[in-house]
Amino acid sequence: MSILNPDKHGPLIKQLSRFCAVAGIPVKYVETSMKPYCTESQIKWVVDYRKDRQSSGGLVVSGENAREQCLAIGGALLRDYIDVRVRHLDTVLSNRDDALAASVLVIPDFYITTMGSLQKWESRALFGLLGERSSSAKPTIVVVDSLKALGTAYGSHFVDFLTTTYTPS
Repeated sequence: MSILNPDKHGPLIKQLSRFCAVAGIPVKYVETSMKPYCTESQIKWVVDYRKDRQSSGGLVVSGENAREQCLAIGGALLRDYIDVRVRHLDTVLSNRDDALAASVLVIPDFYITTMGSLQKWESRALFGLLGERSSSAKPTIVVVDSLKALGTAYGSHFVDFLTTTYTPS
């Protein structure tokens, strides 16, 4: 059963598959509540973002169901007609314009320990992208399975940035 309301979500319903394709979010996450998937802090982040989009920082997601949580968060944002895009790290690095254009960018594989580290130029490019998005009041949601390992692989400046600018979930 879909939670989409024809009165509120009519344009979204009419082109749901197109909106989902652009966002990179399966339809089921747009049609269902984020509550079964997400933590209270993640739900609070979405509610706070809806209230004041200019002051909302990013979100660090970790844990077993991190990818599914990201998709559910993305689905909730898309229901509010927010330009949210779920993109894998390699796509973010190869298509900077798309990553910068999104109102909210979700990177479900930002740092996964088993995936290894980045080249130096990739690390610099990624850090610059996060800084640009932050200074433009465009939050980024990242999945990090270990901040300590992230610091070793990408550099301590990433950990400092994420822990001072982003909300842990």
